[in-house]
Amino acid sequence: MRKPSTTEVQLAELRELREAPKSPALSKELQKHLSGKTNLVVAKAAQIAGRVGEDGLAADLVRAFGRFMINPAQTDKGCIAKTEIVKALCALECEPEELFLKGVRHVQLEPAYGGPVDTACELRSTSAMGLVRIGSAQALTELVTLMTDKEADARIGAIRALTYSEREEASLLLRFKVLTGDREPAVISECFTALMKLAPRKSLRFVARFVDPGYRSLCEAAALALGESRLPEAFELLKEKWETTIDAQLRRVLLLPIALTRQEGVLEFLLSVIGTKDTETAGAAIAALGIYKDDGKVRERVQAAITGPNKAQLLRVFETEFRNINMRT
Repeated sequence: MRKPSTTEVQLAELRELREAPKSPALSKELQKHLSGKTNLVVAKAAQIAGRVGEDGLAADLVRAFGRFMINPAQTDKGCIAKTEIVKALCALECEPEELFLKGVRHVQLEPAYGGPVDTACELRSTSAMGLVRIGSAQALTELVTLMTDKEADARIGAIRALTYSEREEASLLLRFKVLTGDREPAVISECFTALMKLAPRKSLRFVARFVDPGYRSLCEAAALALGESRLPEAFELLKEKWETTIDAQLRRVLLLPIALTRQEGVLEFLLSVIGTKDTETAGAAIAALGIYKDDGKVRERVQAAITGPNKAQLLRVFETEFRNINMRT
């Protein structure tokens, strides 16, 4: 039988400590593992330190980060240790600004099939959040830079950090990003969500501009952001879009966002759509109402609304969307 490697032994020891409560003995064990050279071991130790709130290990975490910044592509493949260290420092509410600045600027290219891959995206995003959390004067500057990052995940991380900042300037930056565009629709989608969290009423009309067939790659994301805001005005606006557009695909796309607003009048509106002659649109309305599947009364009303020549087809949609529920009376 092969003898376990030192790393395997250390990881096994840390697995035993995953659920251990905070104690001097645990702190001593974690301190030992944080001083190691193996990134996987240090990453696991950092995770546990963050979970138990072992703030006495902050200095050990900072030192470990520094070690893995030396020849990082070899000492910390995948940027695993550095990322978990930053997460732990955030969880411990520590304020190592210089470390966060190093993290948000760090690019780590590693060999991969098809060319080098940057493995530090999550580190940059997590470090950006750390800068915002501690109220760093340099946070906004770094976030603007991160919003132009080559990696979409890092750009999304910058947007999420802007949202967390709750700063008025953040909304302006997000609007600018939407207007200048991004090659990845997911980035602009994140901007819509962020705007509706930061300044929902001020952003309502701006986001609604993109609920249009002319923005085919963005209109669903914009509509969902409006729906998730649960503003009464969002329901009225989305319903107006539905009633005035002749684009059948957009009409179907709008039904779930309308349901998500959960406003008074939503149920009646969607039940009326089920009665339309367009089977595909009626099915989309049933699917949208599936978010209410745990409500027995809604289930009964949806089922009762399914009539007409396409009843069998629509009932199949109903059974798919409303199956496996805990019915409430």
